[in-house]
Amino acid sequence: MSHTMIAVDPPDYTRLRKLVVRGFSATRVEALRPRVQEIADELLDAAASRDDVDLLEALAFPLPVRVIADVLGVPSDIRDRLIAEAGAASMVPMDAVATEMTALIEAGRATPTDDLLTELVAAHGDHQLTDVELVQMAGILFAAGHVTTVHLILGGVRTLPRHPAQLAELRRDPALVPHAFDELLRHVGPVPAISRYALDDVAIGGVTIPRGSHVTVALTTANHDPAAFTDPDTFDIHRNGTQDVAFGHGIHFCLGARLAKLEAEVAIDTLLCRFPELALADEPNGVESMLDAAQPLLVHLRRRP
Repeated sequence: MSHTMIAVDPPDYTRLRKLVVRGFSATRVEALRPRVQEIADELLDAAASRDDVDLLEALAFPLPVRVIADVLGVPSDIRDRLIAEAGAASMVPMDAVATEMTALIEAGRATPTDDLLTELVAAHGDHQLTDVELVQMAGILFAAGHVTTVHLILGGVRTLPRHPAQLAELRRDPALVPHAFDELLRHVGPVPAISRYALDDVAIGGVTIPRGSHVTVALTTANHDPAAFTDPDTFDIHRNGTQDVAFGHGIHFCLGARLAKLEAEVAIDTLLCRFPELALADEPNGVESMLDAAQPLLVHLRRRP
């Protein structure tokens, strides 16, 4: 993915982002809310007859995959094939994505439709994208359009039941939902860390990072910095401020942040409303990384006798 936005700086970065930024504007994302709600309801309808459910398989993975497929214009049969390719790992292989996107691009040239992939094909026709950039842009939008949201949904469901008083308050007062999700972004976040390279020698905390060095930026750690947040390790849905860096910072701030947050809000809010007795089946083991496959999350939808 060396020709995508995540791997380049201006002027190429600016050119590439400009081609897709409108597709993830506040207006476009909010217009997706009814569709996101419809998908969440369908998935939870399918799970409702069971007492114990793996939320990764039942909700957290298929929801964002179906949404980003709609945004890009990926037909349901191809979308379902990619979901099947993911298997138990719940992470669609990039080679499979590239193969399917290449075929869809060719189809889009022959029969344009009203979706983001068609807009990218048009940009390629206007010589704003190279052949390689077109395929890689489509692939990274599909991949990034679901991976971070999977982790955010799972992280939220892991966190809220561990704070029953705040969860009960959230259920009583839906107006607190936006604050709660801002705090979930800060407290657990969708992306533990990101990779960067130093463009110049830079000194941080008395340590010099030489130009060209690979740097791992720990976003979750930054969101627990006591210099920025009072009592940072405490989960508090009444916390004020949104200065977290859950989706990065600066020009490389996550393009799909609004969509990921909307999907997580709808998924978790719908889950908690429909299953007020929801509880974690057991404590998850280990620490998850977005670079690894998401881990199954077994929950009890109803109180066990």
